[in-house]
Amino acid sequence: MIETSHFIVHPFVIYGTGRAGSLLWELASEKVGLTPVVGFVADEQYMKGDRTFCGLPAVPFGEATTIFPPHDFSMMTAISFRNMRYRRDVFGRATAAGYNMMNLIMPTAKISGSATIGRNVLVCDFAYVGSGAVIGDDVVVREHSYVGHDVQIRDHVVVSPGCRIAGRCVVGEASYLGIGSTVLDDVTLGAETLVGAGSVVTKDTPSWTKWIGVPARQQDCDHRSEGIVIRSRRERK
Repeated sequence: MIETSHFIVHPFVIYGTGRAGSLLWELASEKVGLTPVVGFVADEQYMKGDRTFCGLPAVPFGEATTIFPPHDFSMMTAISFRNMRYRRDVFGRATAAGYNMMNLIMPTAKISGSATIGRNVLVCDFAYVGSGAVIGDDVVVREHSYVGHDVQIRDHVVVSPGCRIAGRCVVGEASYLGIGSTVLDDVTLGAETLVGAGSVVTKDTPSWTKWIGVPARQQDCDHRSEGIVIRSRRERK
């Protein structure tokens, strides 16, 4: 069942000062009307010189527990999908520091009362999570996505806008589902599976593989060493 702890109820800090961090800040403001976000945390190499972000204090992670003590503040991580293993590492460091990891579920999202939600989960507007679904820790379900009945989404997964995951599917840890992609009934995606935008996955996938097309076919790619690293078109040129 969905418990009140799955909703933001007191001040928290956001770990991440990139586009994902500003997006989470905007969504939190919309959710509660008056944002409970009091500051941002980032790794030293990503810190800005002015030590502010979105008009709020931004501090290195090494100083976070002093400035934002875990017994007084909760946390959400907001790290880009461009490096899935880095997202996983950041979540691990935040929990090891003792922070209570909050969730943000937008008002227009529909989540079944029999679904189970982990920690540090973002469910965006008009997303649907069906009966008996299990969503792990550090998962993002973007706008207008459909998560069917009895689906299991493992930790550190990103489900892009407009995805469709049919009943009884399993999405492996740190997988990425591109915008508008579909996974048909009873399909299991291995850990760190990358599904391209608009693709339709019709069969089980091994771990560390990339799938594109309708129906999706495995691409000549194996990212087990570096993990899923999604580069922009500009970076690929």
